Amino acid sequence: MELFGFKWNVFHWALILGIGGYFVGTLSCRSILNKFFKNISEVVVLICEALKGFIFTYFIYLKLPLKEQPMRFQSKGLWEMVGEAISSLVQGIQNVQYSALLIIVFTGLFLLGSSLNPFKKFKGENGIGITYGVFMALAPLATLCAVLLNLILFFIKKTRKASYFLSLLLLPLFIYIFYDEKDLGVFIFYLSIGFLFIVFLKHVRKIKRSFV
Repeated sequence: MELFGFKWNVFHWALILGIGGYFVGTLSCRSILNKFFKNISEVVVLICEALKGFIFTYFIYLKLPLKEQPMRFQSKGLWEMVGEAISSLVQGIQNVQYSALLIIVFTGLFLLGSSLNPFKKFKGENGIGITYGVFMALAPLATLCAVLLNLILFFIKKTRKASYFLSLLLLPLFIYIFYDEKDLGVFIFYLSIGFLFIVFLKHVRKIKRSFV
């Protein structure tokens, strides 16, 4: 599998992107902002975390071999051409599956690096900003719906945490509604459920307090 001009085994790429994703996730926007500004708002930190999640995920997503390659038949015989067409189709399916594996490994460890930061005694950020950013890159329309829902709920309940959690809870539903079968839609849907589980597991007590 070729990425960034290098051709390696897909599992080697998964290892490299996994380590890279975890390392980038540990880069705390809060710590960086605190070096230049005082009394940083939680909303500003969340936006910066979302931007970090979006930029790195979108960059990796653009490099994945998802685009359909034009069929170029080398032989003139009918059966040879049919064989080449089938081979090209199988290769396209493999590219989607391999791309799904890489994006799941990268973004999953990206979230873990941010939420369970070893440099901060495995406390880290809340994972909400990263989740918004990652899925804005992978499923922009669904994520925009979740963000709009977040804003509506905030104006209704006047509780930021409750609006965050409720919008994230419905994010997989929005992804399921808008996903594209020809792309990574199914994989992104299951990835969103995994993200949701990690974020909610990290904030069980806060969630209980938000809805009491």
